[in-house]
Amino acid sequence: MIQQRGGVQLKGDVGQAGDAYEAHADQVADLVVAGRSAEATLDRMAGGGAGGRATQFLHGDLSVPVRPELGDRGASVADGLAALDASRGITRDANMNNARKVEFESKLFAALLRNAALLAPAVHAVSRAVLDYIDRREALAKDSAATTLAMLGGKSNFYGRLVDAAHDDPLFATTLRGVLASGGGSLQNHVLVHHQFWEHIYEKIDWGSGVAQTLVAAAKDPKHLRGQTEITVGDTTVKPFDKSERGRVASTAAEQGGRAHEVFEGGTVPLVPAETGIHGHADGGPAAIDTGNVAQSHTRGIDMWTIDERKAFTQQARLMLDMPIAAGVSGTTADLVQCAMTMGLTGAALHRYCLAVLGFLGSAGAHSFHEIMTVCRAAGVAYTPGDYRGVYPAELEQTADFAALRAAYPDFFGGAAPSSDGG
Repeated sequence: MIQQRGGVQLKGDVGQAGDAYEAHADQVADLVVAGRSAEATLDRMAGGGAGGRATQFLHGDLSVPVRPELGDRGASVADGLAALDASRGITRDANMNNARKVEFESKLFAALLRNAALLAPAVHAVSRAVLDYIDRREALAKDSAATTLAMLGGKSNFYGRLVDAAHDDPLFATTLRGVLASGGGSLQNHVLVHHQFWEHIYEKIDWGSGVAQTLVAAAKDPKHLRGQTEITVGDTTVKPFDKSERGRVASTAAEQGGRAHEVFEGGTVPLVPAETGIHGHADGGPAAIDTGNVAQSHTRGIDMWTIDERKAFTQQARLMLDMPIAAGVSGTTADLVQCAMTMGLTGAALHRYCLAVLGFLGSAGAHSFHEIMTVCRAAGVAYTPGDYRGVYPAELEQTADFAALRAAYPDFFGGAAPSSDGG
C-alpha cells in the first residue's frame, strides 16, 4: 500500500470488515446520500482535525473546486471522491487512492522486476549505446571516458546505484564500463545510469554545447518528450508538464503556504529499505527485487512531493479514471524514454524499455502506473488511460506472475474494460 503517513495500517494490505476504513466509508456514503459535504470526514481519515499536529499528506487540499472541464462531479474534489466511492464501493487509503488498485500496482511492479530477463535486452541495448556515445564523446576532446563514467554513479540514496560511494572508488569507472558493455548488474543499475547520463551529460553539458547534435544525428531537445505529453479532459487538451499544470507542489513549508510536509520537519528525507515501493513493502519480500551488490536503501519520490489537487492531470486521474497518484506525471520517465529513443530504440524494444521503467520507478516508490504510462503513451506505447490491460507483450502475459495477477485481480487485468469516463 502507499506509505501511510498518518500511522494508518491495513491488516494484510486490505481492509477488514468492520474496521475504521469501512466505518469511515459508510460515514462518507451517508453524507453523500444526504446531499451534504464529505470534506471534513475525508480530512479526519487523512489524519487532520482539531487538536492534532498538522501533517501534510501525499494528497493535497481536497476542498479545491472541481475544474469545469470535468463536468458535474461535485463542488470540490472531496465531494467528487465521496460520490465516486459511494457509487462504486471504493475503499481509499489515507492518501485518497483506491486501496485495491494501489495493492495491485505494487504486485505488478514486483512481477515486472521478477521477470526482468524479458525486458533486459532492450535495457542493455541502451546501455551499450550510452557507452558508445561516451567513447565517441572522448574523441571530440571532451572529458575522458573514465571521467564521464565516474559522473554516473548517483548519490548514496539513489535507488539502483552500483556502489554507495562511486566517486571515492577508483575502480568505479572500470566496473561500470564492464556492466554497461556486458549486461551485468541488475536492471535497476542500468536504468539509473541511463538517467544519470541523460541528466548530467546529455542535458546539462552536451545539448547546450552542440556535442549531442554532433554525436546523434536525430538529437532532440532534452525536454522534447515532456512537450509531447498530453491528456484530454472533456474537449480540452492539457500538457501536464507545463509549469501551470504540473500536478505536484514543492516539499518546503514555505512553498506549501506554510504547511510543513511531515517527512521534512526534521530537515531530511528518510531512507527506506530496498523492497519499499509506493506502498510499504514489495510483494514477495526483499528477494523479489534484485538489488545487485548494494543494500538499496533509498529516498522515494512520494516522500518528496505533495499532490496539487487543482490540476487537470490530478483531477482526471482521481475523479474520471480512479487511478492512483503518487508524485504527479513522471518527468523521470520522460527523460529515460527519450534517452532510449535517442540511443536508437523503436517499436517493440522501446515498448519493453518502457515496462522496465515502469518496474524500476514503481518499485522505487517514485510514481504510480498512470503517472508513468501517460508519458510512455506520448512515445507511442499503447496505453488506454485508466486501463491496466493491453500493455504487456505476450511473453510477459504468459509468465506465472502475470497468471497469478489475472486470477487475483480479474477486475483490473482481464475481462471487460474498466468503468471509466475519461480519455
